[in-house]
Amino acid sequence: MLQKTTPLLAKSDEQRRDQLLHYCSTGAQYLIQISPEHLSPELRDNRRAFLLDYLTRSECPPALERLVLSFLAQAATDDAFFANILDLFDRTPYPAPPAVLHLFLAALAQRKRPESAARVLQDYADRPAQAKEAVFTLYHLHYWEAALCCGEYFMEKNLFNTGQRREAEDILLAAAEKAGDRPRHTAYLRRRYRQYGHESVLERLKILAGPDWPEEQKRLLAELRAAGDTAKIAPLLAAEGDLDALATHLEQQHDLAVLRPFEHLFWPDRSAFVRDYYVGQLSAYLTEHFDKQAAEFARDQLVGLVRKGQPVLAKEIVNALVARFPDRQTLPEELAGIFPKTKRQPVF
Repeated sequence: MLQKTTPLLAKSDEQRRDQLLHYCSTGAQYLIQISPEHLSPELRDNRRAFLLDYLTRSECPPALERLVLSFLAQAATDDAFFANILDLFDRTPYPAPPAVLHLFLAALAQRKRPESAARVLQDYADRPAQAKEAVFTLYHLHYWEAALCCGEYFMEKNLFNTGQRREAEDILLAAAEKAGDRPRHTAYLRRRYRQYGHESVLERLKILAGPDWPEEQKRLLAELRAAGDTAKIAPLLAAEGDLDALATHLEQQHDLAVLRPFEHLFWPDRSAFVRDYYVGQLSAYLTEHFDKQAAEFARDQLVGLVRKGQPVLAKEIVNALVARFPDRQTLPEELAGIFPKTKRQPVF
């Protein structure tokens, strides 16, 4: 049925093609699900030979490739059948069609030779798109270690373009998780956080680390500092509620834009830190800028505090700036503009 029906797929309209594909899928599943105990040795060999030919001669519909490929790869534990797969791959001109390449890689993975699979795929370094699809196939066939070995080679050699690299990162992270490979899993999560700084990644890393989280956090902080990636250090410290370390880190940045996402953490008990930070940064700016635009800049930096419900804190900062720069005639008027008109009079 498979031999007669498959060629009709390309000649059929969409509705008819879907119906025929259903027949092919059902037939392939029945063929694969027959227990080996119910087959003679000759019929077992014939089934393998038929499906091998069906997969590698471009007859197998894409929707059935994974099903057939999985069966053949699992059968590669038989030395004689593996020899057939090896012979097929050796006789196939480079570059091998995806079905042949994927089958050989999966057979090696099935025989617990993931490093050999990685060495084979290295020959496709000039074809990163094909290599990426091979890694994905190994993953979907549940050959986690082989997928990791193959994918890591291409990642380390920077052979993927930006889009391919992001897809490969996702699949390697998932493979490490499915394999229960904790060192790899944590390493991938650390790298993902270093790349994108997502809080959700940090939470996954914390859950995975469990009681080892303090050491894992130190390792992540060390990697961020070594890379000079200060922007992702503050969210990490904030997520841990380590206000002392966060304050120290923010003080080293000298940038109000870096402070703002975290200033609310200090309002309950340490508003003086926020006040002094604003006063220090705006004083440094006003020391070097003297015109009306400088006063407008200071006003724009403070208006957010009032909008966030911190008028008292804003007033303290305004009073400190006006006291430091008494000769700036436009400064009091501009800074008063951050408050509602009914509250401007008692500001100074």
